[in-house]
Amino acid sequence: TSGLYVLTTDAAGCRQSIQENYEGKIVAAKSISELKDAMIECYNNIENIRDNSSLIRMNATKRFDSVKNQKKIKDFIFY
Repeated sequence: TSGLYVLTTDAAGCRQSIQENYEGKIVAAKSISELKDAMIECYNNIENIRDNSSLIRMNATKRFDSVKNQKKIKDFIFY
């Protein structure tokens, strides 16, 4: 399996999900021109993105381990 390059906005919660320019691109919320430019940049760099897809997935699974996250939530609730 491979990781996905993400285009997201700079809204709270979204921007913390990726490492900019490595795992994806962060654009201003509601900025059509920035989104368009980011999409064109992805298209023009598709080979680099594909080459990094395995590393992107590996980083994502480290940060978003559901078992660890469930434990953190449980520990927080039942502190």
